[in-house]
Amino acid sequence: MRKITTQLKPLQRISPSRFNAMTHCAYRVVLANSYEHPLLPYPASSHLGNVIHEGIELIVKGKINSIAEFDRAWCTLVAKEEQKLKTMGFGFLVPLHENVSGYTIKKIQVRSLLEGRTNKRNTGPHKNKGRSILTEKWLEAKDSLIGGYADIIIDYNGHIKLSDFKSGKVLQEEGDIKEEYENQLKLYAYLYNEVYGTFPHELSIIDLDRKEYPVIFTTQECNELATRSKNKLAETNRFIVSGKIRSLAKPDPEYCKSCLYRPACSFYWELPPDATDAPFQDVRGTIKETKQFHNGNLNVTVTNDGGELVVSKLDGNHLGYLSKSTGKEMVFYNVRQCGSPEIFQAIKSTKFYEM
Repeated sequence: MRKITTQLKPLQRISPSRFNAMTHCAYRVVLANSYEHPLLPYPASSHLGNVIHEGIELIVKGKINSIAEFDRAWCTLVAKEEQKLKTMGFGFLVPLHENVSGYTIKKIQVRSLLEGRTNKRNTGPHKNKGRSILTEKWLEAKDSLIGGYADIIIDYNGHIKLSDFKSGKVLQEEGDIKEEYENQLKLYAYLYNEVYGTFPHELSIIDLDRKEYPVIFTTQECNELATRSKNKLAETNRFIVSGKIRSLAKPDPEYCKSCLYRPACSFYWELPPDATDAPFQDVRGTIKETKQFHNGNLNVTVTNDGGELVVSKLDGNHLGYLSKSTGKEMVFYNVRQCGSPEIFQAIKSTKFYEM
């Protein structure tokens, strides 16, 4: 694949969901803003998460009212997400049901939300009187520097509850709600006040088991988080304009291992080898030789620090490009080590780029 060239774009605003990412590594957010698509594929489970979110929204809005309607809608949403994957060049993650562990369980969990909603609707003649619901509601600060879509806002006769759905784990190992989730909700509370002139009365996170986790907050906390967000946004844009890109990057094993923009980040290579506990590795070196076997797969030998490494089972469709790349420095992302420290194997999500 061609060499990555990066033209960084200043950020127009910061979203509540990206605030914590900005504090960990603003460069990651800037790269995400500068490229139309990720340079490496999201895990397939993340794409199923998009389906889950849209399915929940349809249930909450009352646009799905039966199991049959749910099944039809689910198929439509999955097909749309799979087409998006193909457009981004990640068609190897299709079909999702073959590439997501626990796919069927997650589908059943979402469908159970429909059953729970039906039960609630049928309990008590006045259960839903005076209640209004907004889903995927765009909220934006008056100065437009913070904005995002709130999952669900429920108005019970003037009592406002703002909630966010999470398809993964909500709690840390210690049992507390993850800080990034709490901050996200508090920033949405700030935005709600910016739009409507009052803060929500409640904030909560809801998981796929329909368990609800209240988020305790004060208006002062929300306003302080908003100020920190805007300051971080301004600082980040100053660094972009002045060309001080190094000030944006904070290489860290915990966050770099899941970053989908590693191919555009030279600072990532400041980390020591084997610094992360990621299940897959990245291999760099100068291409020495490319061989194709009878089954069509390729083996590429690269030289690295005086030694040789082999990346095996690469797709044969890359033969022409890799053969012409002899002598060029290449990085193979998301490869699996195979027994020997010098042998690596390509997997579905393997991508490679020139240095």
